[in-house]
Amino acid sequence: MAKILLILTGSIASYKATQLINLLESNDNIVTVVLTSGAEKFITCLSIKSLCKATVYRDEIFQEEHDPMLHINLAREHDAILVAPATADFIAKISCGLAGTLSLSCILAAEIPIILAPAMNPSMYQNSITQSNLSFLRKKNFQVIEPDYGVMACGEEGVGRYPSEEKIMDFIDSILVSNQKFKGKKIIINLGSTQESIDPVRFIGNYSSGTQGILIANELIKRGCEVHIIAGYTTISLPDNIIRAYTADEMLKESLNLLPSDAYISVAAICDYKIKNYSATKIKKNGDNLKLEFIKNVDVISEITRHKDKPKLVVGFALESDNYELNAKNKLRNKNLDLVVVNESKHLGKDFNEFSICKANSYQELGNISKKELAKILVDKLEGLLNM
Repeated sequence: MAKILLILTGSIASYKATQLINLLESNDNIVTVVLTSGAEKFITCLSIKSLCKATVYRDEIFQEEHDPMLHINLAREHDAILVAPATADFIAKISCGLAGTLSLSCILAAEIPIILAPAMNPSMYQNSITQSNLSFLRKKNFQVIEPDYGVMACGEEGVGRYPSEEKIMDFIDSILVSNQKFKGKKIIINLGSTQESIDPVRFIGNYSSGTQGILIANELIKRGCEVHIIAGYTTISLPDNIIRAYTADEMLKESLNLLPSDAYISVAAICDYKIKNYSATKIKKNGDNLKLEFIKNVDVISEITRHKDKPKLVVGFALESDNYELNAKNKLRNKNLDLVVVNESKHLGKDFNEFSICKANSYQELGNISKKELAKILVDKLEGLLNM
Protein backbone atom coordinates (compact mmCIF):
# COMPACT_ATOMS: atom_id res chain seq x y z
CA MET A 1 0.00 0.00 0.00
CA ALA A 2 1.25 3.48 -0.90
CA LYS A 3 -0.04 7.02 -0.55
CA ILE A 4 -0.19 8.73 -3.94
CA LEU A 5 -0.69 12.46 -4.53
CA LEU A 6 -2.28 12.71 -7.99
CA ILE A 7 -2.15 16.08 -9.77
CA LEU A 8 -4.53 16.45 -12.71
CA THR A 9 -3.70 19.15 -15.28
CA GLY A 10 -5.62 20.63 -18.19
CA SER A 11 -5.37 17.91 -20.82
CA ILE A 12 -8.48 16.36 -22.30
CA ALA A 13 -7.09 13.05 -21.02
CA SER A 14 -7.92 14.18 -17.47
CA TYR A 15 -11.47 12.90 -18.04
CA LYS A 16 -9.96 9.41 -17.56
CA ALA A 17 -8.87 10.27 -14.02
CA THR A 18 -11.57 8.27 -12.24
CA GLN A 19 -10.44 5.08 -13.99
CA LEU A 20 -6.86 5.62 -12.82
CA ILE A 21 -7.90 6.55 -9.28
CA ASN A 22 -10.15 3.49 -8.98
CA LEU A 23 -7.33 1.26 -10.23
CA LEU A 24 -4.91 2.78 -7.73
CA GLU A 25 -7.42 2.38 -4.91
CA SER A 26 -8.24 -1.20 -5.88
CA ASN A 27 -4.57 -2.00 -5.22
CA ASP A 28 -4.96 -0.69 -1.64
CA ASN A 29 -3.32 2.65 -2.38
CA ILE A 30 -4.57 5.84 -0.74
CA VAL A 31 -5.06 8.63 -3.30
CA THR A 32 -5.25 12.39 -2.77
CA VAL A 33 -6.10 14.55 -5.78
CA VAL A 34 -5.17 18.13 -6.60
CA LEU A 35 -7.37 19.34 -9.44
CA THR A 36 -5.93 22.24 -11.43
CA SER A 37 -8.18 24.87 -12.98
CA GLY A 38 -7.35 23.50 -16.43
CA ALA A 39 -8.37 20.01 -15.46
CA GLU A 40 -11.66 21.30 -14.05
CA LYS A 41 -12.73 22.12 -17.62
CA PHE A 42 -12.83 18.36 -18.29
CA ILE A 43 -13.64 16.81 -14.90
CA THR A 44 -15.16 18.08 -11.66
CA CYS A 45 -14.50 17.58 -7.97
CA LEU A 46 -18.00 16.18 -7.62
CA SER A 47 -17.47 13.47 -10.23
CA ILE A 48 -14.25 12.32 -8.57
CA LYS A 49 -15.77 12.34 -5.08
CA SER A 50 -18.85 10.49 -6.37
CA LEU A 51 -16.93 7.73 -8.11
CA CYS A 52 -13.80 7.41 -5.92
CA LYS A 53 -12.70 7.45 -2.28
CA ALA A 54 -10.00 10.05 -2.92
CA THR A 55 -9.74 13.35 -1.07
CA VAL A 56 -9.85 16.19 -3.59
CA TYR A 57 -8.36 19.69 -3.38
CA ARG A 58 -8.97 22.43 -5.94
CA ASP A 59 -5.76 24.07 -7.08
CA GLU A 60 -7.23 27.58 -7.15
CA ILE A 61 -8.18 27.31 -3.46
CA PHE A 62 -4.62 27.80 -2.29
CA GLN A 63 -3.77 27.45 1.40
CA GLU A 64 -5.98 30.15 2.93
CA GLU A 65 -9.07 27.98 3.30
CA HIS A 66 -7.04 25.01 4.53
CA ASP A 67 -4.02 24.47 6.71
CA PRO A 68 -1.45 27.20 5.81
CA MET A 69 1.11 24.40 5.59
CA LEU A 70 -1.09 22.25 3.35
CA HIS A 71 1.44 22.14 0.49
CA ILE A 72 4.18 21.02 2.90
CA ASN A 73 1.99 18.43 4.58
CA LEU A 74 0.81 16.93 1.29
CA ALA A 75 4.39 16.67 0.05
CA ARG A 76 5.53 15.00 3.29
CA GLU A 77 2.59 12.64 3.86
CA HIS A 78 2.71 10.84 0.51
CA ASP A 79 5.05 8.25 -0.97
CA ALA A 80 4.99 9.64 -4.52
CA ILE A 81 3.53 12.45 -6.62
CA LEU A 82 1.97 11.51 -9.96
CA VAL A 83 1.15 14.22 -12.51
CA ALA A 84 -1.18 12.48 -14.96
CA PRO A 85 -1.88 13.87 -17.42
CA ALA A 86 0.97 16.40 -17.47
CA THR A 87 0.51 19.21 -19.99
CA ALA A 88 3.30 21.09 -21.75
CA ASP A 89 2.29 24.20 -19.80
CA PHE A 90 2.52 22.46 -16.42
CA ILE A 91 5.85 20.83 -17.32
CA ALA A 92 7.23 24.26 -18.26
CA LYS A 93 6.05 25.74 -14.94
CA ILE A 94 7.75 22.95 -12.96
CA SER A 95 10.97 23.50 -14.93
CA CYS A 96 10.94 27.18 -13.95
CA GLY A 97 10.40 26.36 -10.27
CA LEU A 98 7.10 28.24 -10.08
CA ALA A 99 5.07 27.85 -6.90
CA GLY A 100 1.97 30.00 -7.36
CA THR A 101 -0.57 27.23 -6.78
CA LEU A 102 -1.08 24.32 -4.42
CA SER A 103 0.03 21.76 -7.00
CA LEU A 104 3.23 23.59 -7.93
CA SER A 105 4.07 24.28 -4.28
CA CYS A 106 3.66 20.58 -3.42
CA ILE A 107 6.13 19.64 -6.13
CA LEU A 108 8.65 22.23 -5.03
CA ALA A 109 8.40 21.05 -1.41
CA ALA A 110 8.58 17.34 -2.24
CA GLU A 111 11.42 14.99 -1.37
CA ILE A 112 9.61 11.93 -2.73
CA PRO A 113 9.55 10.45 -6.25
CA ILE A 114 7.73 12.69 -8.75
CA ILE A 115 6.32 10.95 -11.82
CA LEU A 116 5.14 12.78 -14.92
CA ALA A 117 2.83 11.29 -17.55
CA PRO A 118 2.90 13.78 -20.47
CA ALA A 119 -0.14 13.94 -22.73
CA MET A 120 -0.37 16.51 -25.53
CA ASN A 121 -0.41 17.14 -29.25
CA PRO A 122 2.57 15.40 -31.00
CA SER A 123 4.00 18.70 -32.23
CA MET A 124 3.84 20.17 -28.74
CA TYR A 125 5.52 17.06 -27.30
CA GLN A 126 8.28 17.01 -29.93
CA ASN A 127 8.89 20.76 -29.63
CA SER A 128 12.48 21.37 -28.57
CA ILE A 129 11.31 23.53 -25.64
CA THR A 130 9.17 20.72 -24.20
CA GLN A 131 11.93 18.18 -24.76
CA SER A 132 14.47 20.52 -23.14
CA ASN A 133 12.18 20.93 -20.12
CA LEU A 134 11.74 17.16 -19.77
CA SER A 135 15.48 16.59 -20.11
CA PHE A 136 16.12 19.18 -17.39
CA LEU A 137 13.56 17.56 -15.07
CA ARG A 138 15.03 14.08 -15.62
CA LYS A 139 18.38 15.45 -14.46
CA LYS A 140 16.57 16.66 -11.33
CA ASN A 141 15.39 13.07 -10.68
CA PHE A 142 11.87 13.47 -12.02
CA GLN A 143 10.57 10.24 -13.55
CA VAL A 144 8.87 10.48 -16.95
CA ILE A 145 6.46 7.94 -18.42
CA GLU A 146 6.88 8.11 -22.18
CA PRO A 147 3.57 8.88 -23.93
CA ASP A 148 2.14 6.41 -26.39
CA TYR A 149 1.93 6.64 -30.17
CA GLY A 150 -1.57 7.00 -31.60
CA VAL A 151 -4.34 9.21 -32.84
CA MET A 152 -5.02 12.22 -30.64
CA ALA A 153 -8.29 13.92 -29.79
CA CYS A 154 -7.29 16.64 -32.27
CA GLY A 155 -7.15 14.05 -35.03
CA GLU A 156 -3.37 14.14 -35.49
CA GLU A 157 -1.27 11.01 -35.15
CA GLY A 158 2.05 10.69 -33.39
CA VAL A 159 3.77 10.41 -29.99
CA GLY A 160 1.94 12.26 -27.23
CA ARG A 161 -1.03 10.05 -26.43
CA TYR A 162 -1.89 9.56 -22.75
CA PRO A 163 -0.41 6.23 -21.54
CA SER A 164 -2.74 3.42 -20.54
CA GLU A 165 -3.68 3.08 -16.87
CA GLU A 166 -1.89 -0.28 -16.77
CA LYS A 167 1.33 1.30 -18.06
CA ILE A 168 1.09 4.04 -15.44
CA MET A 169 0.44 1.48 -12.68
CA ASP A 170 3.42 -0.66 -13.72
CA PHE A 171 5.65 2.43 -13.76
CA ILE A 172 4.51 3.55 -10.30
CA ASP A 173 5.06 0.06 -8.90
CA SER A 174 8.59 -0.11 -10.31
CA ILE A 175 9.47 3.28 -8.81
CA LEU A 176 8.05 2.48 -5.39
CA VAL A 177 9.70 -0.94 -5.29
CA SER A 178 13.10 0.53 -6.21
CA ASN A 179 12.54 3.15 -3.53
CA GLN A 180 11.91 0.46 -0.90
CA LYS A 181 15.20 -1.43 -1.12
CA PHE A 182 15.65 -1.26 2.65
CA LYS A 183 12.31 -2.92 3.32
CA GLY A 184 12.85 -5.64 5.92
CA LYS A 185 16.15 -4.13 7.10
CA LYS A 186 16.59 -2.95 10.67
CA ILE A 187 19.04 -0.12 11.33
CA ILE A 188 19.90 1.54 14.64
CA ILE A 189 21.08 5.14 14.53
CA ASN A 190 22.18 7.35 17.41
CA LEU A 191 22.27 11.12 17.13
CA GLY A 192 22.57 14.37 19.05
CA SER A 193 24.96 14.98 21.94
CA THR A 194 25.51 13.44 25.35
CA GLN A 195 26.13 15.37 28.54
CA GLU A 196 28.09 14.16 31.57
CA SER A 197 27.14 15.83 34.86
CA ILE A 198 29.76 17.48 37.06
CA ASP A 199 27.29 18.48 39.78
CA PRO A 200 23.51 19.02 39.83
CA VAL A 201 23.75 22.18 37.68
CA ARG A 202 26.83 21.72 35.49
CA PHE A 203 27.92 19.29 32.80
CA ILE A 204 30.41 18.76 30.00
CA GLY A 205 28.98 18.31 26.53
CA ASN A 206 29.25 19.51 22.95
CA TYR A 207 27.40 21.42 20.25
CA SER A 208 25.96 18.55 18.18
CA SER A 209 22.39 19.42 17.10
CA GLY A 210 21.25 16.02 15.81
CA THR A 211 20.52 17.42 12.33
CA GLN A 212 22.78 15.05 10.40
CA GLY A 213 21.46 11.99 12.19
CA ILE A 214 17.80 12.79 11.58
CA LEU A 215 18.49 13.47 7.89
CA ILE A 216 20.06 10.02 7.56
CA ALA A 217 17.20 8.43 9.50
CA ASN A 218 14.62 10.12 7.27
CA GLU A 219 16.41 8.98 4.11
CA LEU A 220 16.42 5.39 5.40
CA ILE A 221 12.75 5.56 6.34
CA LYS A 222 11.87 6.88 2.88
CA ARG A 223 13.51 3.77 1.40
CA GLY A 224 11.46 1.40 3.54
CA CYS A 225 13.89 0.75 6.39
CA GLU A 226 12.87 -0.05 9.96
CA VAL A 227 14.82 2.67 11.78
CA HIS A 228 15.37 2.82 15.54
CA ILE A 229 16.55 6.25 16.71
CA ILE A 230 18.44 6.78 19.95
CA ALA A 231 18.68 10.51 20.60
CA GLY A 232 20.70 12.46 23.11
CA TYR A 233 20.30 16.21 23.51
CA THR A 234 19.19 17.91 20.28
CA THR A 235 18.15 21.34 19.05
CA ILE A 236 15.80 19.98 16.38
CA SER A 237 12.31 18.52 16.42
CA LEU A 238 12.18 14.73 16.52
CA PRO A 239 9.52 12.11 15.81
CA ASP A 240 7.61 10.67 18.76
CA ASN A 241 8.78 7.07 18.53
CA ILE A 242 12.39 7.54 19.59
CA ILE A 243 14.49 6.41 22.53
CA ARG A 244 16.26 8.99 24.67
CA ALA A 245 19.77 8.47 26.02
CA TYR A 246 21.57 11.44 27.56
CA THR A 247 24.87 9.92 28.69
CA ALA A 248 27.36 7.51 27.16
CA ASP A 249 26.29 4.73 29.53
CA GLU A 250 22.63 5.24 28.61
CA MET A 251 23.51 5.32 24.91
CA LEU A 252 25.29 1.97 25.21
CA LYS A 253 22.51 0.38 27.25
CA GLU A 254 19.78 1.40 24.77
CA SER A 255 21.92 0.34 21.81
CA LEU A 256 22.52 -3.14 23.20
CA ASN A 257 18.81 -3.51 23.96
CA LEU A 258 18.03 -3.02 20.26
CA LEU A 259 20.48 -5.60 18.91
CA PRO A 260 20.53 -7.54 16.67
CA SER A 261 20.24 -5.28 13.63
CA ASP A 262 21.48 -5.14 10.05
CA ALA A 263 23.44 -1.96 10.63
CA TYR A 264 24.41 0.48 13.38
CA ILE A 265 25.13 4.11 12.51
CA SER A 266 26.76 6.20 15.21
CA VAL A 267 26.26 9.89 14.42
CA ALA A 268 25.92 11.04 18.02
CA ALA A 269 28.69 13.15 19.55
CA ILE A 270 29.29 11.07 22.67
CA CYS A 271 31.51 12.55 25.36
CA ASP A 272 34.89 10.83 25.50
CA TYR A 273 35.32 11.61 29.21
CA LYS A 274 33.17 11.97 32.31
CA ILE A 275 33.82 13.34 35.79
CA LYS A 276 35.62 10.94 38.11
CA ASN A 277 33.90 12.10 41.28
CA TYR A 278 30.43 13.53 40.71
CA SER A 279 29.44 16.12 43.30
CA ALA A 280 25.94 15.59 44.69
CA THR A 281 25.82 19.26 45.67
CA LYS A 282 26.63 22.35 43.65
CA ILE A 283 30.37 23.06 43.61
CA LYS A 284 30.91 26.49 45.17
CA LYS A 285 33.32 29.08 43.89
CA ASN A 286 36.45 28.81 46.03
CA GLY A 287 39.61 30.55 44.88
CA ASP A 288 40.73 31.36 41.35
CA ASN A 289 41.04 27.80 40.06
CA LEU A 290 38.90 24.68 39.97
CA LYS A 291 40.46 21.30 39.35
CA LEU A 292 38.32 18.48 38.02
CA GLU A 293 39.50 14.97 37.34
CA PHE A 294 38.00 13.12 34.39
CA ILE A 295 38.06 9.45 33.43
CA LYS A 296 37.51 7.78 30.08
CA ASN A 297 33.93 7.12 29.15
CA VAL A 298 32.66 3.87 27.72
CA ASP A 299 33.35 3.65 23.97
CA VAL A 300 29.87 2.88 22.66
CA ILE A 301 30.72 2.01 19.07
CA SER A 302 33.63 -0.23 20.08
CA GLU A 303 31.31 -2.14 22.41
CA ILE A 304 28.93 -2.62 19.49
CA THR A 305 31.63 -3.99 17.20
CA ARG A 306 32.82 -6.41 19.93
CA HIS A 307 29.33 -7.65 20.75
CA LYS A 308 28.27 -11.20 19.90
CA ASP A 309 25.36 -9.73 17.90
CA LYS A 310 27.56 -7.28 16.01
CA PRO A 311 25.55 -5.81 13.12
CA LYS A 312 26.62 -6.68 9.59
CA LEU A 313 27.60 -3.06 9.07
CA VAL A 314 28.83 -0.52 11.63
CA VAL A 315 29.30 3.10 10.58
CA GLY A 316 31.05 5.78 12.61
CA PHE A 317 31.41 9.55 12.28
CA ALA A 318 34.64 11.40 12.97
CA LEU A 319 34.79 15.15 13.59
CA GLU A 320 38.39 16.12 12.85
CA SER A 321 40.43 19.32 12.76
CA ASP A 322 43.49 17.98 10.88
CA ASN A 323 45.08 14.82 9.46
CA TYR A 324 41.65 13.78 8.24
CA GLU A 325 42.56 10.67 6.29
CA LEU A 326 45.05 9.36 8.84
CA ASN A 327 42.67 9.86 11.75
CA ALA A 328 39.79 8.27 9.86
CA LYS A 329 41.82 5.19 8.96
CA ASN A 330 43.02 4.84 12.54
CA LYS A 331 39.45 5.03 13.82
CA LEU A 332 38.30 2.53 11.22
CA ARG A 333 40.99 0.04 12.26
CA ASN A 334 41.02 0.60 16.03
CA LYS A 335 37.26 0.39 16.42
CA ASN A 336 36.74 -2.37 13.83
CA LEU A 337 34.35 -0.25 11.75
CA ASP A 338 33.17 -0.84 8.20
CA LEU A 339 32.95 2.80 7.24
CA VAL A 340 33.82 6.19 8.73
CA VAL A 341 32.33 9.51 7.65
CA VAL A 342 34.71 12.40 8.26
CA ASN A 343 33.53 15.97 8.76
CA GLU A 344 35.74 18.96 9.48
CA SER A 345 35.39 20.77 12.80
CA LYS A 346 35.80 24.23 11.23
CA HIS A 347 32.31 23.88 9.73
CA LEU A 348 30.66 22.71 12.96
CA GLY A 349 27.06 23.87 13.27
CA LYS A 350 26.68 24.74 9.58
CA ASP A 351 24.44 23.11 6.98
CA PHE A 352 27.40 22.43 4.67
CA ASN A 353 30.67 20.68 5.47
CA GLU A 354 33.73 19.11 3.90
CA PHE A 355 32.85 15.42 4.05
CA SER A 356 34.88 12.32 3.24
CA ILE A 357 34.02 8.63 3.41
CA CYS A 358 36.69 6.20 4.56
CA LYS A 359 36.60 2.43 3.99
CA ALA A 360 39.31 -0.18 4.46
CA ASN A 361 40.61 0.20 0.92
CA SER A 362 39.51 3.70 -0.08
CA TYR A 363 39.22 7.31 1.03
CA GLN A 364 36.72 9.42 -0.93
CA GLU A 365 36.62 13.19 -0.54
CA LEU A 366 33.09 14.44 -1.25
CA GLY A 367 33.94 18.13 -1.09
CA ASN A 368 31.75 20.83 0.43
CA ILE A 369 28.21 19.45 0.34
CA SER A 370 25.06 19.83 2.40
CA LYS A 371 24.18 17.48 5.24
CA LYS A 372 21.14 16.45 3.23
CA GLU A 373 23.32 15.47 0.26
CA LEU A 374 25.62 13.54 2.59
CA ALA A 375 22.63 11.58 3.92
CA LYS A 376 21.64 10.48 0.41
CA ILE A 377 25.20 9.56 -0.58
CA LEU A 378 25.72 7.57 2.62
CA VAL A 379 22.45 5.64 2.29
CA ASP A 380 23.30 4.86 -1.36
CA LYS A 381 26.58 3.36 -0.16
CA LEU A 382 24.83 1.36 2.56
CA GLU A 383 22.71 -0.26 -0.16
CA GLY A 384 25.85 -1.59 -1.81
CA LEU A 385 27.53 -2.63 1.43
CA LEU A 386 24.42 -4.50 2.58
CA ASN A 387 24.30 -6.21 -0.87
CA MET A 388 20.80 -5.04 -1.73
